[in-house]
Amino acid sequence: MKLIRLMLIVFAIGYSIPSKAAVTTMGTRPCGVWIKDHAQPKELSWSALADDAWLTGMLSGLALGLDIDFLSGADGASILLWMNNYCQSHPLDDSADGAIALFKELKKKMH
Repeated sequence: MKLIRLMLIVFAIGYSIPSKAAVTTMGTRPCGVWIKDHAQPKELSWSALADDAWLTGMLSGLALGLDIDFLSGADGASILLWMNNYCQSHPLDDSADGAIALFKELKKKMH
């Protein structure tokens, strides 16, 4: 079952992963909403906490599904800061686009 799931992920998103999500993802939000959610202090924003959990889950899913340990050495605060900066620069993108861009950047740092 794990092999089939991995094959489906690889075929669906490819090893190079395009700049825009080529597969349907669940729980994504537009970057404009991400920015709004993160404008409040974390302890006051359940939406920001949900966004953060979605992002770490998405990245962990990519790491597991593709069997690439690109998160080794990364810390949660830096990942969230990167995503906040991405969404500030790309407010019309979807959070999945940012997650994929972050994946590509972290993967490049592995080599």
